[in-house]
Amino acid sequence: VTVASFELAVDISVFSRAVTVNRLQAFNVDVRLPPPGDAPPPSDEPFSLSDVNLPVSLDIRQVAIRDLSILPHGADQPFQIDRVNLAARTEDTTIRIDTAEVVAPEGQVALSGTLTPVGQYPLDLRLNWDWRLAQAGSYSGRGSVSGNLASLRITQVVSGALRGELRASVQEPLGSPAWEASLNAVVPDLGVYQADYRGRDLRVQLQTRGSLSDYRASGNLASGALPGVGALEAAF
Repeated sequence: VTVASFELAVDISVFSRAVTVNRLQAFNVDVRLPPPGDAPPPSDEPFSLSDVNLPVSLDIRQVAIRDLSILPHGADQPFQIDRVNLAARTEDTTIRIDTAEVVAPEGQVALSGTLTPVGQYPLDLRLNWDWRLAQAGSYSGRGSVSGNLASLRITQVVSGALRGELRASVQEPLGSPAWEASLNAVVPDLGVYQADYRGRDLRVQLQTRGSLSDYRASGNLASGALPGVGALEAAF
């Protein structure tokens, strides 16, 4: 890891056991990832997360990283990130994220909400994102992830070249995951993906439920008349 410049301003109160990060800034950060290590041996024990109990209260007022470059091992080109922003604080055992934002040339992701890293790790997070795909349009998502490690609820409303809503629930996501989900979506203009289909839409409905060993899916899709294909309608 190399850093062109770095600024840090921290207040520490020994008596109240409080740490305030007023400012942490890093500029022109280059990260070269090492080769992956050996996979751990398989275990019959179920995977679980340990409790995280911080010995101090923490108030992160500003973490700002600018021009971050990450080069995975063996890759020819690094992944570029324009900026990373974080503001968060602890409230007893709960971490309150005011903003966690990553901005790259292709788009951005922003996360906020609460996470309590003890027991079943209850969480209530809001996830917003915007992304642009070359030759495939722009997309935005607004939604949430809430619940705990025993049961999660996920919602996302997507707009842009594809518009729709995803609703899902996942049981035991770190153990033996089981889910139930529905997706209702429409592509208002297939011309984004194929110029000959400009002005035609595609409508999709999908429902799925099950586990990794036994799952079911059903749905349908339909479109208007497509050049060289005709009207499309299918159920599965």
